[in-house]
Amino acid sequence: MLNLQRKYNLPDKLKVQVIKSKNGGLTAILTDYPGCITYADSPSELIESLNDAILTYFEVPRNDGIHAGDRSVSD
Repeated sequence: MLNLQRKYNLPDKLKVQVIKSKNGGLTAILTDYPGCITYADSPSELIESLNDAILTYFEVPRNDGIHAGDRSVSD
C-alpha cells in the first residue's frame, strides 16, 4: 500500500462527509478535495462509488487494484 501511496501521492487519510437524502439516497463528499462528490442509493453502492471517485480524483489507473475498504491491495 505504501508504494501505491507514494506512486500516486495519496493521502494517509480522507475525511468523508456522508449525507442521507430525504429519498434515502446517500451523498459522500471528500471535504478536503473540492469537487470530489459521489451519490448512491445504498451504503454498499456508496462504497463502490466513493472508490471510483477517489481513483478518478487522484488519477489512479483501475488496474492497480486499489479498493476503498479492501485490505487486499495489489501493486
